[in-house]
Amino acid sequence: LTAGCNGSSEGVIISSMGNEDQLTGDIDNQDESASGVILMYSGATFVSTENPVSSIVKFTADEVFWTQSDTIDSGSYLDNGETNLTATFAFGDIPFSDAGGDIIWNSVKHRRAAGSQFDSRENLVAFLDNATYRSVELLQGGERADGSVGTINWSMWFEDDKVFWATRDTIAVGTYSYVDGSTFNVSFGNSIMPVTMLHNDQIVIQGSVYEKDFSNQFDSQETLTGFLDGESYESVGLRQIGPVVDGVAALGRWRVDFSNDTFQWFYEDVAEAGTVAYLNNTGFTAVFNDRELTIEVDGNDIIWDSVRYSKVAK
Repeated sequence: LTAGCNGSSEGVIISSMGNEDQLTGDIDNQDESASGVILMYSGATFVSTENPVSSIVKFTADEVFWTQSDTIDSGSYLDNGETNLTATFAFGDIPFSDAGGDIIWNSVKHRRAAGSQFDSRENLVAFLDNATYRSVELLQGGERADGSVGTINWSMWFEDDKVFWATRDTIAVGTYSYVDGSTFNVSFGNSIMPVTMLHNDQIVIQGSVYEKDFSNQFDSQETLTGFLDGESYESVGLRQIGPVVDGVAALGRWRVDFSNDTFQWFYEDVAEAGTVAYLNNTGFTAVFNDRELTIEVDGNDIIWDSVRYSKVAK
């Protein structure tokens, strides 16, 4: 099977570039220019908020690559610390502006992608190994016995250095390769397609968003321990971490650290410890000396005592 963009066998069309290495080469995550100006966009990738995704914008220090459907255009911009900027392409200028860490690009909101999740081929393989992603939207399935065509969730999963893509009524087997901290390419025969990490548990391929399947994260005390061991989670929002002094409360992030089957929970100005016990494949019990809490696992987050915590990147 040769898998191409939008179900064709044509692959990705590169326009206005002239050198494919410009797209697939490593992107430097520069935080500050030589002149000391804080770079807001260099190394960042932004994805339009629609599903299916209509647009992906990727910045280097002074270039911008705009993917629409199966076409990629390259242009230039000046990352000078301003919030309202213009990207220049051969066909004209595109205005864009900061939107609280995301951007408004060509009047459409684009959210910032995952950032640097891996910095080498080795780390990419470790990140993806045994992971399965399923399309959020139902896509075209295979032809049924009565001649009708249904809809299904397409799936992509990874085992060692191989990628498997279940589309319609076929499964393609291919390989994948590192591009940069938020992008990798999947290859099926002569067809190469970029995949963007939207965040830890979502990827975008051919404009469709796929979510990581966490339904079988753990199925026993042993696999729960392996899932949690060495991980840390911090509260999504700032919360009170100390007494109120002169009417002002100290704020910070609450935290849960796991080691083997034990945990330490730091909240307000309190630290507590206990053990974890398997409950089901999406939850577990935090066991204290005097009580128990049921903890829900939601992707890379946990809901702990009604507060959402996100996994801390290593």
